[in-house]
Order: sequence, then structure tokens, then C-alpha cells
Amino acid sequence: MLSSRRGDESHFPPAAKIMRRIAYQENALVVFSFVITVHINIGTLIFAIHIRGQYQILAEYWCNPRLFPYSGNRAPLPRSAQGRQYAVDCVKVIVKRHQYLIDFRNRLQARVKGMLLSKLAVYNVVLTVCLYQLTFITRLDTAAFQLVIQFLCMYSLSYIQTLASEIMEEGNTALRWAAYTNPWYKYIMFKPETKPHTTTEHSTTAKPTELAWTIATAHAQTRNAPPNATRSRAQPQHPVSHIPMLVLLTKQCQIPIRFTFYGTHIDVCYRMFIAVMRFSYSLFALMKRSIQIDK
Repeated sequence: MLSSRRGDESHFPPAAKIMRRIAYQENALVVFSFVITVHINIGTLIFAIHIRGQYQILAEYWCNPRLFPYSGNRAPLPRSAQGRQYAVDCVKVIVKRHQYLIDFRNRLQARVKGMLLSKLAVYNVVLTVCLYQLTFITRLDTAAFQLVIQFLCMYSLSYIQTLASEIMEEGNTALRWAAYTNPWYKYIMFKPETKPHTTTEHSTTAKPTELAWTIATAHAQTRNAPPNATRSRAQPQHPVSHIPMLVLLTKQCQIPIRFTFYGTHIDVCYRMFIAVMRFSYSLFALMKRSIQIDK
């Protein structure tokens, strides 16, 4: 195959041979760059899907602590000493995993930070040029088909970056919703002798989960205890000691985990993608109008 190509090239003059080899090299470089770009974008999307899945798992754990693995045959009763310790362990695991996910997201942000913003700018320029060239298509030939494919590829690559950023935020939204709507957030001020499903001043028709009842009971017991009350070291920890951790978790869930640049001034989201598309179309319309005026 290689010898036949060389035999064919022998019929061309030296300048034509050089131009043909340059064309081959340019095509190979374009294909290689496209493969690398797709690989990086798909890799970022896969990591974003993984982060969203981990956030959704934490949200399920937060709503149903019974999903946590227990060393015994069955989970302890929520109002027993073992149940309180079990609830404390659940809170510890949720907060610890959430901190790990935040660190993982920050490392992913640091990896893609150097190239993501520049790629979005290049995609915007290429999309604008493609839109301008598409207006001059008068017949469906090979060049027109390649131009349409190029436009769709650039559009897809630009959308993948935005999709990866929004996918991570969906997981954060699920965890934040689980934290805000969890009954521990509502019943945190209940007294130990007051059951949430009874008719009282703070009553409601919704029944809290076991983790919520344990946290609310422990918080009320600590609030009503004497100031100088001491507790034995052998006694299990009350979940109230981890109330600051729960507050920290809810505050951190309020912070978006989308890809951001220059602090929080540039946020990679759907609104940014639509704004970039509008800017490309506006620039394309301006270029087309200026050329028509010159003619």
C-alpha cells in the first residue's frame, strides 16, 4: 500500500508532493486534536456523573438512615442508647463523605480550569464562523456536509462542558433538598416528652424519621439539662454534639459546585451556554450585515 502511494506520488512534481504531504499531516493533526478534545470532555462528564451519583446516595442516606450498614443483625431502636450512637455515626459518615466530595470536586476544577475557559472561547469563535459559512451553502455536496458535521461537533463539545457542570449541581441540589426537608430540621426544637405527631403548638401531620427524632430528643435533653451537668465518658455521644456539623453541611450545600472561574464571576451553567449562543448569533448577524453593506 505504501509502495503504491509512493509510485503515485512519483508522477507529481516536487511542489505538489510537498503540498500533498502537508495536507495529510494537517488532516492527521485535526483528527488527533478532535480525539483528544472528545476524550477530555467525555472524561470530565464521567467524573461529573460520578459526583452527582455520590451526592444522591448521601441524600438517600440522609432521608433514610436505615440504609447505612450496621455491624449487628438489625439496626438498634432509635430511642435507645445504641440508637443514639447509631444516629451519631450516620451523621459522621454523611459529613465526612460530603467533605471528601467537595475536595474531589475542587481537584477536578483545578484540572480543567486551565483549559475549559479557553476551549469555550475557541468553541464560540468556531461556532460563529460555522454559522457564517452555513449561509453560503447552495447545494449539498461533500464540503457542505463536512461543514454541517463540524458545526454539530463544536456545538456538542461546547454543550458537554455545560452539561458536566450542571450535572454536579443537580447532585448538590438533591442533598440540599434532603437536608432542608428532613424532619430533623423541623423538629429540632421539640421537647423529649412531646411527640411530633400529637396536637401541640409545634405539631405537624408528618412523622419524623428515626434520625430526626433522635437528634431532636438529644438536643432538647441537652437544652433542658443543668449548666454544670457532667456526663460519663462511657455514655454514648449525643447527636447534639454534631449539630454544628449539620449546620455546616447545610451551609455548604448552599454553595454551588458548578465550574467557576475568576472567583464566582464566570459560572458554567445553562444560562451561560445560552448567552454564548446568543453572542455567536449576534456576531454572525453583524458579520453578514457588514458584508452585505460592502457589496
